[in-house]
Amino acid sequence: MADYSKVLTDVGLNAQLATGDGTPTKNVFEIVGQVIQAGLGLLGVIFLCLTVYAGFLWMTAQGQEEKVEKALNIIKTAVVGLIITLAAYSISTFVVGQAGNVTDTGSSTTATSGE
Repeated sequence: MADYSKVLTDVGLNAQLATGDGTPTKNVFEIVGQVIQAGLGLLGVIFLCLTVYAGFLWMTAQGQEEKVEKALNIIKTAVVGLIITLAAYSISTFVVGQAGNVTDTGSSTTATSGE
């Protein structure tokens, strides 16, 4: 039988999610937040590609109304998608931050007076 705890510790070390003794360096909320940010970043790249494609389509339309309309529709839907993506990013950042604050009992931020 393989020692699965050692394997999981090694995986955590390689992913920089755990220290040498196996204690995690990041909590679940930080990991979820990073996954969400990576996904939303990918959506931003897709928006950029759609915008460049629509701009190219519009510039090469040469007065053809159907190509101009197609390009405008692509730009409109890409902007709507960007607005939805930004809203999802701000909501997820807020929720993950609040969930992390609620579960963070190890640190207290009390002000001390300088006497």
